[in-house]
Amino acid sequence: MASLSATRRAAEEAKAGPSSTRIPAGELHKKYVGTIVAVSKSDSRGSIDQAFLRKIITNNGGTPSSPYLSDLLAQALGELGLPVSKYLNENLLTLNQNLP
Repeated sequence: MASLSATRRAAEEAKAGPSSTRIPAGELHKKYVGTIVAVSKSDSRGSIDQAFLRKIITNNGGTPSSPYLSDLLAQALGELGLPVSKYLNENLLTLNQNLP
């Protein structure tokens, strides 16, 4: 099984579009998430991830029920009809393997 970081990078590269150079992981994440929600250079990784998960939840008819990343992740997976684990890394891996 591929690592979480390798899976995330492959999924985000596929979704963010082609690039002639290898983009650092943080910039690639902002580029991909920026195609879905508004992102500024000063936004932290946590706030970007929360906005992204809230967007997934609301796009699928739900209402975000928590300010915590792990809870938002579990709720987003549930809204997408994907399995939810009690382990954060497993949930991240599941989301990255099934990015909307």
